[in-house]
Amino acid sequence: LFYRLKTLRISLNREVRLLIKDWNLGTATSIAFATAREKLLERFRLPTPTVKEHIQAVLQRDELFGEEFISNHQVLRELLGVMLTEKDWEIIASVAADSLKQQIMNQVLVERILA
Repeated sequence: LFYRLKTLRISLNREVRLLIKDWNLGTATSIAFATAREKLLERFRLPTPTVKEHIQAVLQRDELFGEEFISNHQVLRELLGVMLTEKDWEIIASVAADSLKQQIMNQVLVERILA
């Protein structure tokens, strides 16, 4: 069970990274991923009853655990949809936007200094 839980956690991290990478956030990608990963870890540590139920259902599916990682993107995306709330996605978006804003402002300041 511990092995499956670890495999599931790693697979979800990989899936959320792929999802965020597809959004083409540029330099904000890494902070968005780090935030999403943090939120997923929170859900694993303190799952709601619904999240716990979905995790247990996935852990019981033997066909998902034949390889090093779970490759069924549909199962992983569905679980991400349960584990990460709308508020979590808003936080992820906000952190990414703030990071991008800070980088732009830093670049503007550098250009002003050099001008």
